[in-house]
Amino acid sequence: MKSKGQITLFAILGAVIVIGAGLFFIDFNTGIGVFEPRIADIPVEFQPIGNYVQNCIEQVATDGVIKIGEKNEQERNGPTS
Repeated sequence: MKSKGQITLFAILGAVIVIGAGLFFIDFNTGIGVFEPRIADIPVEFQPIGNYVQNCIEQVATDGVIKIGEKNEQERNGPTS
């Protein structure tokens, strides 16, 4: 009988955690699944530097995702000989 109580307690606790995490990650203003990164407000005189850094980050991230995809494809297909 004690085991059923523990299972119920853990099920309720798990549901509360999942609902809490869902509410934490949902942005009610933009909807579910919309992520728009925002750079802090940069003074006008530093805007060219901010643009350079943003473009650099985007390029490095894009290159990284492409390399990860290529590596994953190689692992799936096996060695090419």
